[in-house]
Amino acid sequence: MERTTDKHSPRIDDAMEHEVQSLVDGRSGGARAQESRMPEPHAEGEPEMDAGARWDDHDDQGIGVPEDVAEERAELARFVAAAQWPATRDELLEAADGDHATDAVMEKLGRLAHGDRQYGNVQDVWRALGGEVEEGHTN
Repeated sequence: MERTTDKHSPRIDDAMEHEVQSLVDGRSGGARAQESRMPEPHAEGEPEMDAGARWDDHDDQGIGVPEDVAEERAELARFVAAAQWPATRDELLEAADGDHATDAVMEKLGRLAHGDRQYGNVQDVWRALGGEVEEGHTN
């Protein structure tokens, strides 16, 4: 074999070439090369999907509620993200107004009960507004 570099000895050049050969032409380079091509196992509670399936092949996109409901909740969450949680109705309205919330979001927040009730997160606010929540959701 012809030596291609003057930085290493021919023995080191050959060893380096052998290490990368499986990556270059797909030849089996031992267990390490094969292991890198194996899919990782599913995490506990993670939905199993067929090889080649895409996450958006499913109607509910894995979120457990219709897409329009999820988008409506996401819009609400976007405009109350700046609130200091837990937050009262008035604090949520102030945070949403500061983020230039849409009239629809301001109207929804305005429907929350007046008083000192504190909401721990967006999910609490969504429930208080009568929004649809995923089955089995605990928070």
